[in-house]
Amino acid sequence: MKRGINVVELEPVHGMGIRKMLPVSGLPDFFGAAFGRLGEYIGREGGKVSGMPLAVYYSVTESAVDVEAVLPAVFDVLENLPSEGDIIPVDLPGGRAVEYVYFGPYDGMAPIYGEIEQWLQDNGKVSAGPPREVYHSEPAGDPSTWETHVIWRFA
Repeated sequence: MKRGINVVELEPVHGMGIRKMLPVSGLPDFFGAAFGRLGEYIGREGGKVSGMPLAVYYSVTESAVDVEAVLPAVFDVLENLPSEGDIIPVDLPGGRAVEYVYFGPYDGMAPIYGEIEQWLQDNGKVSAGPPREVYHSEPAGDPSTWETHVIWRFA
């Protein structure tokens, strides 16, 4: 997939998630703890992580963000597992989407959202749900190599 904006057909995502409202400055600690807990839960319940970790951003203001950390997973049973505390089953819909492939530090991603919103407007499309960020690399080493895909479904 090329850097920048791509139009894709998303597959639905099934997995487990933890949703929280927190200050934007708390995101790194939240993600580190949440993805660790989700991985432990999935393994303990006999599941397998089936995709890259991702975040769903339900709302973002200057003071707080409503975000859900999600690990896609498959389990031997066909139904979702029950919640355990703040760990809940997650089903994210598929469909047509804009996927922006970005390489760089997380604090440089804000302009991407503006580009996606402009693309939606220029192409007569409207958002069909909250945006997602899929993390294709660990946040370690040279930040210019960190790969994140910003995905926004549209109608």
